[in-house]
Amino acid sequence: ISDSSGALLFYSNGMTVWNKNHQVMLNGTNLLGHETSTQSAIIVPKPLNTDIYYIFTVTNRGSNNGVKFSEVDMTLDGGLGEVTVKNTDLPQSANAEERITSVKGDACNTFWVITGDRNEFQAYLVDKDGVNTNAKTSSYAVTNLNDSRGYLKVSPDGSKLISAYSTGGTFLYDFNDADGTISNGRSINVTGELGYGVEFSRNSQKLYIST
Repeated sequence: ISDSSGALLFYSNGMTVWNKNHQVMLNGTNLLGHETSTQSAIIVPKPLNTDIYYIFTVTNRGSNNGVKFSEVDMTLDGGLGEVTVKNTDLPQSANAEERITSVKGDACNTFWVITGDRNEFQAYLVDKDGVNTNAKTSSYAVTNLNDSRGYLKVSPDGSKLISAYSTGGTFLYDFNDADGTISNGRSINVTGELGYGVEFSRNSQKLYIST
């Protein structure tokens, strides 16, 4: 993640956090993501606070670590940052598998962080008070998907969510960025191929899928 001018602040692979000097951040080890997870970590700023950031981590396939979040305070270590809270549990995401994404919310100064297990999506609100650990849950359009590998992304305008499963297909949903609900799931036929990587264009009018 960078500051508003685009200057690097810090980065993470879900297990280790490095500062802008490419050194391991203070207390920046042993986060519970995994190097083989499709989307091991995502960083979200705390709204209305220019110094605090949250690192959400998601486990690899077959692990039971689920989704955790850790807190970074950029005022510490001379502005290089320190992980001050580590691996806070999000119990509703205990069975989450390999995918996580985030988008700005409809309300000012809010974000949604979205993950999912084999049965439902979980959307967590992040606002000026921090991370709301009570998820907004939504059912999948499909069930019993046995492959957690594949990306999850929300369009920049907060209206659509795409979820790819490397052996199960690719599914597009409507996302409500006001209340975090996910609905209207439908399959996308990628010329007979199975999706893995997904991304929306900046203007949210195009969707790209790699197979």
